[in-house]
Amino acid sequence: MNQMSGAGVIGNATRADFFLRATGFFLATAFVDFLAITFEGFLAIVFFIAFFVTFFNTGFGVFFTAFFAVTVFTTFLEFFTAAFFTVAAFFTATAFFTTAVFFTIAFFNAGFLALFIAFSAAIFFIAGFLVFFTAFTAFFMVIFLAATFFVAM
Repeated sequence: MNQMSGAGVIGNATRADFFLRATGFFLATAFVDFLAITFEGFLAIVFFIAFFVTFFNTGFGVFFTAFFAVTVFTTFLEFFTAAFFTVAAFFTATAFFTTAVFFTIAFFNAGFLALFIAFSAAIFFIAGFLVFFTAFTAFFMVIFLAATFFVAM
């Protein structure tokens, strides 16, 4: 795996070696992206549910905000699993900050809760779309590089 990720010993690399390493890099990137899609999809659903719950029952919305402690940890985990710094990393960092902010504010003023949840839901929706697009692109890059690798052989 070290060789495939490009972190191996630098020597007289052939074209096939280069494409093998590049393919390994894109495979790893695609794996991280698809992992991020799972987190983003889960978080987007949770945010939209909490957004609607807050409009109908503010008291339950404050209680439901406690559930977002879990999303804070999953967002934190996703931010560090996005090791290849895809375009989703910026949105994930923003969403992590927003989650922490409205989680704190909800305990002091439930009136601001809906605003922060709506903002966070929009961020996660955009981030989910961008991560999906990145992973979709990486998938076809893997196919392209694999085909080129076999031609180079």
